[in-house]
Amino acid sequence: MTQQAHLWPVPRRNVVARRPGSWWGVLAAWCLALATLFAVAVWATTTAYADRIYPGVTVEGVPLGGLSPETAEAVLRGRLQEYGSRPVVLRAAGRQWAYTLSDVGYRLHVEATVARAYAVGREGALWRRPLVWWNLLRGGYDIAPVHSFDAQTGLALLSLIARELHRTPQDARVDVVGLDAYARPALPGRTLDIEASLQRLRELALRGEGSTVELVVVERPPLIRSAEPAASRARRLLTGRPRLEARVPTWVGEGKTARRLELPLVWAFRRTPLSRALRVIPVEVAEGQRAWQVDADMSPLKDEVATLVARLAQPPRDARFDYNPDTGTLRPLIVSQPGITVDPEAALRALKAAWLEGRSTSALPVQITWPAVSTADAGRLEVSNIVAVGESTFGGSPPAREQNIAVSSARFHGIVIPPHTEVSFNTYLGEILDATGYEESYIILGNRTAVGIGGGICQVSTTLFRAAFFAGFQITERRAHGYRVRYYEPPIGLDATVFSPYVDFKFRNDTDNYYLLQRELDLKAKRLRFVLYGPDTGRMVEMIGPQVLEITPHGDPIYEEDPSLPAGVIKQVDWAQDGARVKVERIVRHRTTGEVIYHDVFWSTYRPWVARYLVGTGP
Repeated sequence: MTQQAHLWPVPRRNVVARRPGSWWGVLAAWCLALATLFAVAVWATTTAYADRIYPGVTVEGVPLGGLSPETAEAVLRGRLQEYGSRPVVLRAAGRQWAYTLSDVGYRLHVEATVARAYAVGREGALWRRPLVWWNLLRGGYDIAPVHSFDAQTGLALLSLIARELHRTPQDARVDVVGLDAYARPALPGRTLDIEASLQRLRELALRGEGSTVELVVVERPPLIRSAEPAASRARRLLTGRPRLEARVPTWVGEGKTARRLELPLVWAFRRTPLSRALRVIPVEVAEGQRAWQVDADMSPLKDEVATLVARLAQPPRDARFDYNPDTGTLRPLIVSQPGITVDPEAALRALKAAWLEGRSTSALPVQITWPAVSTADAGRLEVSNIVAVGESTFGGSPPAREQNIAVSSARFHGIVIPPHTEVSFNTYLGEILDATGYEESYIILGNRTAVGIGGGICQVSTTLFRAAFFAGFQITERRAHGYRVRYYEPPIGLDATVFSPYVDFKFRNDTDNYYLLQRELDLKAKRLRFVLYGPDTGRMVEMIGPQVLEITPHGDPIYEEDPSLPAGVIKQVDWAQDGARVKVERIVRHRTTGEVIYHDVFWSTYRPWVARYLVGTGP
């Protein structure tokens, strides 16, 4: 008994030691069973939906569970096709354009959407998939369609809209219409910001929702934002008829001591040329900003100003004197007068300044030109001494020729020749017209004598040439006649022809003295003299010649029928003269030193001239 009692606890200890191991075995068995069940369930579910979408998966509420991808794709294409036709309204600058999501670049990807639906429950760790399946069974899983944005489509659409919206900034402007001015408002420029607008289209397309999109428009302000100030100024300038006043100078008295007076000349401009002269030009007032400035182009008024200038202008008038050697008295024939000149361009500038400044009067830029010989210069003339005399005769001249000699020579009577001044015969002669006292007489025309206005003037130029010749003055221009004229011989070779304005006779008073030229005309004796009065020149004049170097005999006389003469009447109009080449020398010396001042050679080449007769054939 004792031994058995001793051994009994041993088995009990063994039993107690093995009881915990039995629970772990049960737990292990259960775990194994569960794992086997889980694996079987996973395998069974995976196998059952190997090519199908798990139940509970929807796309925008469209159930796709249990469908194959092909079937799901067909279902989605039919159910989601309205997505692309959802309306989209684009708005910008008060305008709007209606499109659809597809038009603006929305693209629905059905294949990718089905692939995403098919991937639900198949992604992630294997042991987590049953949890996803459980959630699908409990509440399902809805996914959004897969879509994208086609930037090229959106860009093309926005480019079309950008062309419609684009506007270049339009400056405010001033329109001068007739006699009024109007201000036109400015318009800002606008440009579609394509990049920013494209981003808004992208956001809309990625949401897949139809909506209204405000496009981004960038405005560009004009450089000139207001034209009203310039228009208002232009209207003021065009209002009414401006009256401008010029101060015309005149003189009382003689010489440089004359007293100047100013006479007002009011001149009203017509409004129409002024409106054409008005100009509105842009000027820079700040960086990126301009303004209109009212200016004027006075070209339309040029003719009117030229008319005013012509009315005001007058050349200076030299004094002339008549000397009576018998009484020793000197009296003025022509009183001197200062000249007035107005620069037309300066006048236009002055007129422009007065008009733009709103002044009613403008002082024209008048320039005074003092005469070379003033009436007050009479005291400078030393008329008691005769310096030189030029003389010629014109016996046998017809009355018309005598008349022309008297008229033309009177143009030179009383001339005062200032020091170092050139005398032009044609300048003093003036116009040769019947209205100025000239008559028709014989003149040289080509190779014959013809009737013309002014025949006999060369008698005066020849006589004046001889006076300048013997005075020792410098001869600056002289031409001989084409043939010998009997009025100018003897001596031969001392004639001077003129043909205004092409052929002139000129000489220069190259001394420091004033000289008075007087004409002495004796119609009874048929003699013309020019007498030069003044101080002694201190010169001696020696003439060598004339030397006739060649003689060319004249031809036979020519007879021409003239129906203006009665039958049987013969009238000689040309006289025969032999041709000749003549040389005349002049040596001008200083009387005290004998120094040669001038040694001139005057050549004259005369063509032979035949006698010409007119034979009457008339009744």
